[in-house]
Amino acid sequence: MADLVDDAAGQLQQASTHLTRAGVRTSVTLAGKATRISATTASGASGVVVRALVALLDAARAAAGIRRGDGRVSLRRFTQLAEGKREFVPIKDAEVARQLSRELRRHGVTFAVERGADKTLTFHVQGKDAGLIEHALTQASIRVDERIRRAHERGGKRNEAHSESVEQEIEPEVVSLDAEQKSGLGDAIRASRADKDSELADVIERDGAVALTAENLDAIDAAIAAQPELQDSLADVVAAMEDERSAITVSEAAEAARAEVASLQQQVRTAERDAREARYAADFGGEGPEREAELARAVRADEVAEAARVELRDRHGIELPDPEVTALMQQVETAERDAREARYAADFGGEGPEREVELARAVRADEVAEAARVELRDRHGIDLSAAAGDHAATRAAVQAELGRQYTDAAGARLETADRAASPATTNDQLSERAEDAGRKEVAPSKQPKPAAEAKSSREAAQEALVARYGAGFDTPRAAESFATSVVDLYEHSDDFLVAVAARGGLPVTAFSDAWSNPDLTPANVNSLLQQVYGTADRGALERAQPAIKYSHLSQRDATRERVASKIDAKVGDLKAGLAVGQQESKLLQRGAAHSLHQGR
Repeated sequence: MADLVDDAAGQLQQASTHLTRAGVRTSVTLAGKATRISATTASGASGVVVRALVALLDAARAAAGIRRGDGRVSLRRFTQLAEGKREFVPIKDAEVARQLSRELRRHGVTFAVERGADKTLTFHVQGKDAGLIEHALTQASIRVDERIRRAHERGGKRNEAHSESVEQEIEPEVVSLDAEQKSGLGDAIRASRADKDSELADVIERDGAVALTAENLDAIDAAIAAQPELQDSLADVVAAMEDERSAITVSEAAEAARAEVASLQQQVRTAERDAREARYAADFGGEGPEREAELARAVRADEVAEAARVELRDRHGIELPDPEVTALMQQVETAERDAREARYAADFGGEGPEREVELARAVRADEVAEAARVELRDRHGIDLSAAAGDHAATRAAVQAELGRQYTDAAGARLETADRAASPATTNDQLSERAEDAGRKEVAPSKQPKPAAEAKSSREAAQEALVARYGAGFDTPRAAESFATSVVDLYEHSDDFLVAVAARGGLPVTAFSDAWSNPDLTPANVNSLLQQVYGTADRGALERAQPAIKYSHLSQRDATRERVASKIDAKVGDLKAGLAVGQQESKLLQRGAAHSLHQGR
């Protein structure tokens, strides 16, 4: 026996080394007839850790034979029954412990559970063989992962209730029962609610299993409440019921969180629209009490919008683009465009009073643009001074900043949805989040963002367009304006599509309002590129000549050829629009030159 113990100690040391590499702290104590194994793992043990734990158990089991048991017993009874070596498996994750208990009971393994002061459950095991223990541990891990997956699916399925109902409903978990459990539970259900649930009792006794639907959960609760002595024999069923209720609660919480976020975002949009309409009415509705009433209505709408933004930020971690920043940036861009047009008219409109008027208008526009830049720099930490006087650079800087804001907001929306659909947070996770929150600054100071970066203004604007595309659009007008920017900044519109495909994984929503072809909706742009060009990699497409995309069309089916023609048609439409704009610009220049000639 001493040789066996020494051999087991060597195997245990080797298995412990593998566990240490996997991030698990272990300790092994060999003393006489007892072997103690302690392991501290994270709440979600990976398959590698589970296999290493199995190896640890197998090594300990090598020192003595194991007799077949008959399920969970008290610690004292286990001490009386145990012969030879014991195996101690401490588990901190309550979900894994429940599933392991169920699997050990199902396979007839004799075991006892000891509760530690730190809420660790230590399993005292005397099982059948290494293969059976490995199977029990593996099944426990799989069932916990399955429960987490089902919680995610519940939240995702309920969130997609608006789509066509072509997917099957998620099946409730089915718990298998042994002979004693199905007999006792069936009799208890009949005794508690004989008429209503007799059919459920018949199903349990016939199938030896029960589906944990909401109705069945209520029936089982009533039966156990009427006969408390069933608690011990149905411990694994009760644990499964708690798990199912937890999954239902998580999915309902995720659905409620999504609904609340959508409602708050709609409040922001509605209030901002009301404020704009009220200010428009105040500006063009004359003076007097009516104007004051409209201004008061605008103030109230601003307060409603701000309250909704605060809720989104504080409760859901979503920071929407600041409307004041957006307005100031647009003011800078508009004022610089007005100044440029005024100077153009002054240069080509002849001499005299008209020229003086245009120059004065340019000066006023410069003052407006500078005032807006000062507001952005001093109040919001955004510095556009490097692009002052250069309308193209200003426009690029503005679009880059707005694209960053919209992308941040879109990312926050996705993060909130994932967080809402995640399983219930454990106390340890809450403690870690609290510690992380304590290390973060409550209100970090804003640093000025220089407009001039290493990249050119055009490249920055193009990147901003790609980012803005991923944030979606609230109105068709916004999408139409965005499409105009694509034409302005990209020589070929398919270059923009390639950039979007290269970025990948963007939450595209409503760009189809502007990209009207139903077969070219943003949701399938990446797949279309993959089908037509054979790749969605931007670098590969840029290195290839445009003609290459047709080189293998003869080998492709009619659908791909049709998609390619539609992409080219869309490119042609955008190029035609660009040509019209260029023609109008030439006509304007000719008219200005003609006016200058007549003035001379």
